[in-house]
Order: sequence, then C-alpha cells, then structure tokens
Amino acid sequence: MLRVVEHRQVHSILMAAEAAKIALSEQNTHETDLSWIEKNLKALSTRAAFETATRHLYDRLRSASAACVKAAGLRNEQLTAVFFTGGTSSIPNVRQAILSNFDGALVIDGDRFGSVGKGLSIEAARRYG
Repeated sequence: MLRVVEHRQVHSILMAAEAAKIALSEQNTHETDLSWIEKNLKALSTRAAFETATRHLYDRLRSASAACVKAAGLRNEQLTAVFFTGGTSSIPNVRQAILSNFDGALVIDGDRFGSVGKGLSIEAARRYG
C-alpha cells in the first residue's frame, strides 16, 4: 500500500474495487490484476465473500424498503412492482434484499447508469432554474 500511496495510485485501487464489484454482479469470481503495484500480483474475489462483507447493508436495505412501504400506509403484499435504477441495483444481493419483502412484485429496471444523474439534473433545474 505504501507504493500505491507514494505513486498516487489510490484512485486506481478504488477503480479496481469498483470493477470487481461490477464483475461480481454478473459472475461468481473475479480476478483483479494488480501487477501495476507488484509484478504478478493478483487478487481473487468471490461473490460469496462480497455478500458476506456487505451482509449488514443487506439487512439495512431489507429493513429500509419495508419501512418505506409502511410509511406510505401500505402493506408489503400491496406492492405490484419494484423499480430498480442506478448501478448498485444490478448487485444480486441488493436486489434480493429489496425483493425479499415483496413476493410476486413485477421487477422493472430503469437506466442503471444514466438515471441517477438525470434525476439529479431534473432536481437541480427545479431548485435553481
């Protein structure tokens, strides 16, 4: 890590972690080439380890989605559709955390990579003209 800091490559580590997160959303294992840090250095990641490391987030998402529906004065079984947007919504564990409360709800996927920015743009236009 000292070499990474000295060579100002911390952002590269973050990009590699993001790439692993994206890859693990589609496959069960991912090998990250870190030879730019040290010759022949690689890191193997598994979806199972990723899910274990983020279990507390799974629990929070599950609780938050149920609380949101309750705050709207509805029961979980009344939801007929769940709309996912943003890149994180493609992580299987994120989807499962939310969908676990809403059996049988139709799953609708929005623009995973553009919708969050578009929504922020719309809100900025409302606030600031």
